[in-house]
Amino acid sequence: MMHLKLSQEEKKKFCPSQLEIEAAAHEFFRIGKHHGWFGRGDDQSRYDEMDPIGKEEFEDIVAIILVAAAYTKSTANGS
Repeated sequence: MMHLKLSQEEKKKFCPSQLEIEAAAHEFFRIGKHHGWFGRGDDQSRYDEMDPIGKEEFEDIVAIILVAAAYTKSTANGS
């Protein structure tokens, strides 16, 4: 497994838009709920109902994943 250590410039180059982050976060949350990753309770039924700090942290994680994917795709294509 590869752990990326990108420079600030590289992070900016591969940084997704907020719209892309939110779309991916919604899907990741939906899939996670389906698989019980966040518990099976009804207390957190929708992504938009997350507490603001938790939502921001979740989106930060998703952004890191998207940056890693974009970087890997670009290096695999020889860009």
